[in-house]
Amino acid sequence: MDHEERRSAKRYRFRFPLKVTWSGTRESLTQTVEVSSRGVYFFLSESLQAGTPIEFVLTLYPEFTESKPVRLKCHGRVLRMVPVAEDQIGIAASIDQYEFDRS
Repeated sequence: MDHEERRSAKRYRFRFPLKVTWSGTRESLTQTVEVSSRGVYFFLSESLQAGTPIEFVLTLYPEFTESKPVRLKCHGRVLRMVPVAEDQIGIAASIDQYEFDRS
């Protein structure tokens, strides 16, 4: 059976530090598994429902920015979650808006 790729943005398997915030006060430090221009995929130890608004800060390494590390502050939402292991949930999230974090 052929699987048709429905994603419109190319995905890259990069591991960047990621700080995820949701529900105003919940926070987790993790890393990306895949990144595209429209979203990220990462693991958390707890599940989030599809549609949950999230904020995350993605830190790009100097090797990619050709200068010092760059932090992107992103707003998005959970698109889907995939149980990976007993204490690991894969989260696919959109990047709806972003800005450079200069703090």
